[in-house]
Amino acid sequence: MYQATPAPFSDEDLTLWRKSIEGARKLRKDKAEAYGWQENIDRYRPKSVKDAEGKVNIGVDFADVERKKAALFYDTPEISLLCDEPGQPLAPPQPPPPPNPDGSPSGPPPPPPPTLGSVALIHQELLNNLLGDSQIGVKHIVGQALLDVLLAAGVGPVRVGYTATTQDTPIETGADPLTGEPITETAPVPIHEEFWIARRSPMSLLLPVEFRDTDIRRAPWVGEDFSMPLSQFRAEYGIPEDVDIPTGGEKPYFGADDSRERDGDPEVTGVYLEYRAMLFGNGKEKRRCEWPATWWQHFKQRWFPRWALRRWPVKMEVREWEVFQRVCPHLNVPESDRHVRWMIGDDRDLAKWPGKSGPVMP
Repeated sequence: MYQATPAPFSDEDLTLWRKSIEGARKLRKDKAEAYGWQENIDRYRPKSVKDAEGKVNIGVDFADVERKKAALFYDTPEISLLCDEPGQPLAPPQPPPPPNPDGSPSGPPPPPPPTLGSVALIHQELLNNLLGDSQIGVKHIVGQALLDVLLAAGVGPVRVGYTATTQDTPIETGADPLTGEPITETAPVPIHEEFWIARRSPMSLLLPVEFRDTDIRRAPWVGEDFSMPLSQFRAEYGIPEDVDIPTGGEKPYFGADDSRERDGDPEVTGVYLEYRAMLFGNGKEKRRCEWPATWWQHFKQRWFPRWALRRWPVKMEVREWEVFQRVCPHLNVPESDRHVRWMIGDDRDLAKWPGKSGPVMP
């Protein structure tokens, strides 16, 4: 649900981000003009057999691209999962039932416990079914990406994601040690979930200008320009009607000049970013951490009732650390703004805002 939360960045941080985005857009435009991205598509799918000069397009580009695309990826490969010890049981074997008084067996022997190999086979079947045409449809997405690689731009961006619709549901988490009554907590429970892979147009791809590598996983950030109807944007992000959203802007895909909008439902254009770590400045901070001093204190904290904890409180061990931020030594130099870089970290975060003049969306 939408909440009018403050922007996660300061005005100075947003200025740096917007400079980086504008630089990425200029780089994309220069590459598209230098290598003729739109012209490549026009030769593959001409609007007319003859052009203005009377030259006939005999479909060589179409034939070459489709033949190469089929040779590179003609079927969804089967994924095989292997484990080092397939015969290792996941649980201890169950004892046989006690015999009858006459010594005869009272029932059939218990089945053997499942093994790592059997679980791997189940996951293998689920994974192949998930990637098949009835679920994600990897073959279709790879075909679209190969068309971008072989024909238009030499790069085929895709997005891999997971979406879930949750509902707050009371869940029993334990029992009260004094009364024995169940303890319930409210937790979000998925009622619908989906794994998905979607093709993205090279005309929407945003990469850092300073990035000089072919391994996109090493990029400090990656993004895309997006465009969607206003009604869809409100529905996906839960934005009420009384919140003003700027509309219009350049469409981030091929053939944008021929696109049409639905009456009364204008397009919202914006930026979607995934970044790793951001250098805000030099400094350090103190962090305080505490935990039970011994295993007995941990046992008291976990199992003692409240009246016993008031009588015998848990003894905690407390420590403080000075944590230094990951910094660049050139950040304190005012004339070295171009040297600011986004460093690579373990965590990823998301930032969305519609257009340059629009508010930052949570």
